[in-house]
Amino acid sequence: MKISAYIRIVLILICLIAGFLVVCMFPDLCDFYSDHIYVKICNRISKITGNIKINLGEIIMYLLALLLVFLFIFLILLIFLRKKKGYKKFTLGYSKTISVIALLMVVDYMITWAVPFSGKVLGGKVYSERVNYTNGEVETILKYLIKNINAAADEIDIKYQMAGNKYIVDFKSEEEMNNLVIQALRSMEDDYPRLAGYYPVIKTAYCSDILDIMNIGGYNYPYTMEPTCNKYVDPLYQPLLNCHEYVHHKGYYKENEANFISEVALSKSKDPYLRLIAYLDMYYYVSSSYLENNKKLPDNLPKINERAHIIQKASYEIRDKKYNEDSHVFSSNENISNIIKKTGDKGWEIQGDILKENSYDGVTLLLFQYFETCQLF
Repeated sequence: MKISAYIRIVLILICLIAGFLVVCMFPDLCDFYSDHIYVKICNRISKITGNIKINLGEIIMYLLALLLVFLFIFLILLIFLRKKKGYKKFTLGYSKTISVIALLMVVDYMITWAVPFSGKVLGGKVYSERVNYTNGEVETILKYLIKNINAAADEIDIKYQMAGNKYIVDFKSEEEMNNLVIQALRSMEDDYPRLAGYYPVIKTAYCSDILDIMNIGGYNYPYTMEPTCNKYVDPLYQPLLNCHEYVHHKGYYKENEANFISEVALSKSKDPYLRLIAYLDMYYYVSSSYLENNKKLPDNLPKINERAHIIQKASYEIRDKKYNEDSHVFSSNENISNIIKKTGDKGWEIQGDILKENSYDGVTLLLFQYFETCQLF
């Protein structure tokens, strides 16, 4: 029996997917792939797509969604036009094309996301085997973080503006800030070799309004190797977000490892803005973890100084100003906004169920283990 070209293509793609699924069962093999093959794919593709001004990955996503809408329409029309041989042939051909595209996308995601994701946390780098830490040890970490938050804040120049009765903070330009982020990540290459190589410009998402409603800061398109970020992010948080997306881009796709590498890399920067947001983010996760087992934070903790709060407030005001300058079609409609928010909440819930200890707050244990090796306690 002669097998059609379509069936042969489908069988080949399914075999490739099955093969990659088998590879995903072996974390050490996944890490070898990520360290030696993925990085080359990432660097070469992002050198091309990074120099294209438009968000290629985002546009492809919209086109794929449009193709699925057309498929749905064509299948409905088939109910009424089923006796038309020409239309039946067209719909069958269109359906086959969509199925092949879908399988190709799965293969692409296997190569550029699933295999790296299936490796060990931090590529197998282990700081400590401990998983339980005492309240006293966590309190020591909190004091250390607050000390560094205050020290970084004290290095940042703040000006008081009588007109408007507010403080002005001179945040760095996006380009300057991003260069500092890349420098910070490259300083970690010895520990995390995937961080070497090319860093594309992080593009601003066209769907920032929707991402903002869903509380999504950024997104990587593995099939085009394009990191993107939400337009409506405050300037203090921006370097941490960019750093997080770059870490994903480089093949560390678990959320806890992306948080950890970002925080540690920025905490070692000479720039006070980068150190401030790194230590603030660490403090958020560590204090949240402490409050899971205690009613309140220790009374003997030093306070985060007023200067740090002023810098944060100034940053939020810049974000709010940027947001209010734009029109917002989706968020201005309560019904649509609620649908988007519920979709986003469900997405976060599903992601949490899948990632479990490798979710965002899983960074806390990695921080505890890291600070243990730093002989903080």
